[in-house]
Amino acid sequence: MTMKSSHDSPILVTGAAGDIGAIGRNLTAMLLAKGQKVRALVRREDERSEALRRLGAEVVQGDLTDLTSMHRAIEGAARI
Repeated sequence: MTMKSSHDSPILVTGAAGDIGAIGRNLTAMLLAKGQKVRALVRREDERSEALRRLGAEVVQGDLTDLTSMHRAIEGAARI
């Protein structure tokens, strides 16, 4: 069963690079496989962020503790 979004905005996944437990990376891959648009929040540009791009995610660099970078990441992302 393929999930279809009722909007064109991506779903924001924080911790997408998977530093701790790889939950964010696995969630990103699952959402992309189901046809969802994903905006992946990563702390730094590295091989893990590039791997997310190869999967099809839009990668945004930022930090949950920095309000400005979170506003950038959230702009246009779906709220679920």
